[in-house]
Amino acid sequence: MSPRKSKRKAGGRRVKDQVVETTSAALALGAQSGRLVIGAIVVAAVLLVVGEIRTASSGESPEPPSEQRVSSLAYGCPTFLQSRTASPTTIAVASLPGEKRDGGSRTVVRLPGADPVAGLADAPRGTWATASAGRGTRAVLVDAAGAQAPGTVAYSASRAALADGGGLAVASCPRPAPERWFVGAGSTPERSTVLVLTNTSSSRGVVDLTLYGDGGEIEGVGTRGIVVDAGSARVLRLTQLTSDDSELAVRAVVRRGAVAVGAVDIAAGASPGSEFLPGSALPATDQTVAGVPAQRGSRTPGRPFWMASTS
Repeated sequence: MSPRKSKRKAGGRRVKDQVVETTSAALALGAQSGRLVIGAIVVAAVLLVVGEIRTASSGESPEPPSEQRVSSLAYGCPTFLQSRTASPTTIAVASLPGEKRDGGSRTVVRLPGADPVAGLADAPRGTWATASAGRGTRAVLVDAAGAQAPGTVAYSASRAALADGGGLAVASCPRPAPERWFVGAGSTPERSTVLVLTNTSSSRGVVDLTLYGDGGEIEGVGTRGIVVDAGSARVLRLTQLTSDDSELAVRAVVRRGAVAVGAVDIAAGASPGSEFLPGSALPATDQTVAGVPAQRGSRTPGRPFWMASTS
């Protein structure tokens, strides 16, 4: 039982860290829209409450922090790809304040094409820098090494076009991970999700996808052995893998290489909307979920509560 308690305490600290990052990103992107700032701060407040509950639920004091050396860090920032041309997407990058020591570097390139984004790569430490992802860009690769790696964060933000559901979307950029889950995805004309696979390494990556519906695992088309070339981004539309499924869970397992997986989701019809779909926690017997009641006029009134189970 003790390992589970430690996990919950650490989770509370992680949530608080995310609150600080989310609020800072909202302020940096405030020039794009005042509503973005308000929305991000509201979400941050909810996360903070959850973090306090998780921390307070344990009667023991947290374990002392341990030093972790970070020598390299990479993000694959997806652009808001849904229609044939991407909605305008802004990428924000920042790092912890302090003197720049020898050996630190940060490179930021647009994919495909590896077009450098100098404004993001050369930003001083302790400041936020923003730049447009540009038309035709699938993802922006942020690679920090040496003294620049610790504390570097990256966000994607977009005001989606009406064809892409409309509205504002903002999320932290995903990092490479051996496994990632998304819940609440869809593959219908009214609800569609796009996956953006960004290979952050210099070797070829291979990814397997598994799709789950309300009746269990779904057999998709071309979901195994998906190749992502080195330093490239690949776009997969769930409507091409399976059809007419409005509620899906997606499991992405990286079999080879270092691949960051992001998701872009839109809803059309009576309640349109758009978002960068966040990755969910891996399946476990102990989960903490934020309880946010549906409001009148929201895009998801009366929708079922969704969790994925592999058992």
